[in-house]
Amino acid sequence: MTKKLVYIAMYRALDCLFDETQREDLGKYLSEANPYSFTDRMSADPAVFDGFNNFFDSLYSNDITVEESYNFVRKYLISEHLSYYGSFAPIFDDISLEEWTKLCGIVADEEAE
Repeated sequence: MTKKLVYIAMYRALDCLFDETQREDLGKYLSEANPYSFTDRMSADPAVFDGFNNFFDSLYSNDITVEESYNFVRKYLISEHLSYYGSFAPIFDDISLEEWTKLCGIVADEEAE
């Protein structure tokens, strides 16, 4: 998976979790992280994607597997990049690797269109 696909999948997963939890801190993050605001599919606030990008690049130099992306997102959600918003890792744990794999497939198919 490319880092862009990982970012979009993470956003989509967190967006689903927001629908379930209605957490204000998560809603604030999602509004700034939204990759669907602009055609480049980065984020509404460029600083959000920059933080994600830097964290990704600190761990990987190439594309990663779906399982690696799942573990990466869990690490990212507890990183200092999100400390301003809150901790989303505990709610992300509600998503299984199987659900994540399906979501990544959907995102990859959409981006290929």
